[in-house]
Amino acid sequence: MACRITRLAMVASLVSAAPVVGQGTGAVELGAFARYTNFDNSLGMSSTVGAGGRVSVALRPGSHSKSTCRGPVPPATRGGAR
Repeated sequence: MACRITRLAMVASLVSAAPVVGQGTGAVELGAFARYTNFDNSLGMSSTVGAGGRVSVALRPGSHSKSTCRGPVPPATRGGAR
């Protein structure tokens, strides 16, 4: 019963959601993100930092084009040598 109510609430929220003013045609959204992964020492992997960015363009009401680029950040160097 609780699962059915949860599903009904999720469907109702998706169907009733209206676009906000900022999501009109031609709107551009930019975003950046970073992450740090700390692996367990027993795995034999080094911890790493990753970063990336997102771009979204509203083509028409209800339609967006999105692109995401991400990757590892190069390790810090000491004394300028790689």
